[in-house]
Amino acid sequence: MAAKKKPATGNIEARLAALRADIEALQTDMKGLYGDVSEVASERAALAMRSAEEIADRAVALAGTAQPCPRPAHPVAADRRRHWRFSGRDLPAAVISLLNLAGV
Repeated sequence: MAAKKKPATGNIEARLAALRADIEALQTDMKGLYGDVSEVASERAALAMRSAEEIADRAVALAGTAQPCPRPAHPVAADRRRHWRFSGRDLPAAVISLLNLAGV
């Protein structure tokens, strides 16, 4: 057999009033928290913007003092560039026809 339920003891109205008061207090706290968080976020965004501006200013200053490189960084680099350059004349006719079929 199932056990019988005990009738609710205590004042339900008092419990509901306490619950409503707690919910109102939570809502007030959440509104205050939102204000604090948005203020902190705005301060952080402004700080990030100032940092980005400082970095950009330094980059512009460095770019203004940069000197062009008189020679390639590595002498073989120019030879490799020449080696890998090719034109359509270097491709076999079969490859060209496949590329045309593919729509390239």
